[in-house]
Amino acid sequence: MMSFDKHILGNIDGHRNIVLNGDGDIILSKVPEPKESIMFSLLTNIALMIANNDIKVDRPDNQPYEITDKIIFNEIKSYSDFQESYDDGMCIIEQRLRSIEDNAMGSIKPQIFRYVNSIFRKVKRTFPQHSSDQIIEQIEQKITEELKEYYKYTLSPEDLSHVEFVVYYVFAACKIFEKPSSQFMAEKNANP
Repeated sequence: MMSFDKHILGNIDGHRNIVLNGDGDIILSKVPEPKESIMFSLLTNIALMIANNDIKVDRPDNQPYEITDKIIFNEIKSYSDFQESYDDGMCIIEQRLRSIEDNAMGSIKPQIFRYVNSIFRKVKRTFPQHSSDQIIEQIEQKITEELKEYYKYTLSPEDLSHVEFVVYYVFAACKIFEKPSSQFMAEKNANP
């Protein structure tokens, strides 16, 4: 356990997360183990934060691809290094979203997709030279900042450490970054 002044932190695992605690910052270096209760809480909090956004219909995404191919195509090292953990988190998110939607909050999945996509577009415009990993880090940081601002210190560092799973979920649903091109797929299939 580490302590800064009167604040005490428990064991918090996270990948590229920064926990602000008084006078010190702790930079964490692993992907946390995805937890259902935290995913439910985080998704509910994001849904409540963006609930006033207009709902628009998303066009269906009909072109098949493998998430691993999309990771390679977009050169996202952080996702390739921890894909198994992110995939586990993605399954939990899908279950939690169904539970939230079943509890009369309506369909929040399109809202979450649009919310993360809008941040993705802003980050790409603001930082056109950033690598894919840097873009993901900026998206996670922006969502974390907005959650902190909206909830005024009521979210725990552990809650905020799961933002990266939400971003991966939106990535895997192909709402941010590009799908593998047909040329990429043809080359991959030619060299199995």
